[in-house]
Amino acid sequence: MFGLFKSRGKAGAEAAVDAIRPLLATIQHNHGLPSGFWTNYYILGFFTFTAGHNIKLATGGSIKDAELATTIGDVLTTVSNSNGQALVQRTIQMSHNDEFDFNRGADDAAAICFYTMRILKNEAEHPLVTMASKVAQRSFRSDYLSGRHATLKLRRVLV
Repeated sequence: MFGLFKSRGKAGAEAAVDAIRPLLATIQHNHGLPSGFWTNYYILGFFTFTAGHNIKLATGGSIKDAELATTIGDVLTTVSNSNGQALVQRTIQMSHNDEFDFNRGADDAAAICFYTMRILKNEAEHPLVTMASKVAQRSFRSDYLSGRHATLKLRRVLV
């Protein structure tokens, strides 16, 4: 009834899907999703952490571990069109096996989540922030130069 009686899991899943879909849309638009995308250790680490983080934010941290795992599975099912519960089982194995790429994906997701919350420590020195700043500067310069070039062409046409 107007969403007032949503379970914690459902509210958390909706928040996580809403956070993940734009990321996937950008990847899909710019590169496409390659086959095996959802079996990549880095990808699973990144999106599992992102889902869990957003679920915990949406539920105020009140969701318990078993419900959290089920909810992450529901999110992964929604965003991947795969068996999310099977993906969660794989992520649990990767976590227990201390898989490097899985952990790196989760760490990168954590950095992004903490950056957006403005609680990332040593922000200026963080490699993701440094890289993103360089990309943004290049993009700005490129956009500026493209705009300047277009202005010069327009002047030539008008004169």
